[in-house]
Amino acid sequence: MGPRNFEREISDCVFDLKDRDILSLLPTPFLIDAMCGEGMPQRNLDVGIRPSIEFSKMVGSSTTVKLKLAEDEASSDLMKMEDVYRTKSESPSRIIVIEVPPELHGFGIVGDGAATLARMNGFVGALVEGAIRDTHALKEMGFPAFSRTISPGSIMGKASIASVGEPVLVGGQTIYEGDVIAADNDGVVVIRESELDRLVIRASAISEREEQGNRLVAEGKTWAEAEEILGPRI
Repeated sequence: MGPRNFEREISDCVFDLKDRDILSLLPTPFLIDAMCGEGMPQRNLDVGIRPSIEFSKMVGSSTTVKLKLAEDEASSDLMKMEDVYRTKSESPSRIIVIEVPPELHGFGIVGDGAATLARMNGFVGALVEGAIRDTHALKEMGFPAFSRTISPGSIMGKASIASVGEPVLVGGQTIYEGDVIAADNDGVVVIRESELDRLVIRASAISEREEQGNRLVAEGKTWAEAEEILGPRI
């Protein structure tokens, strides 16, 4: 069963607008099923990472930032986060991915101010191993943010930037600069750029098969009959 000619719609190992549009139509469970089918590790984040707004969805390439506990208020340099948001990128849609040390999980690092700046510079969402804040404003803005927790606490004066563009650990998964992030209400999936092509093709085929199977069952077929009509699982 063909995957609707998705091979011709995506570029080779380069995340672009077509990739984003196709991925936005694929639920994260299908991406995980495709990873299993391709013999890849299941790169879904742990269940503690949840959207601030239920049924949010975001797809983009990661821009990674790692924070550390500041020695004192004077050494905190979080104002430099503005430079990260303003950095130019060829990616059509980026997601800011921030690892916050556990000691600072009670303080929000992404709020409406960061979201406004992020959106102005091509970011389509945020993923945080730590807390976000200003969730009412984020909802009104329609800016998706997935995080470990939510807190009104201010992180200013408490953290410094440890690295930008280096690997970070979020939800139990290592995320590299440029990894593709696909997130919806079921969870967050990390896709390596080198695996994007075959993963999208397989997940699209799985989606099509699932749609056809559901239609057959709705028409009165049993699952066994539907499986026989559809043939081997992809």
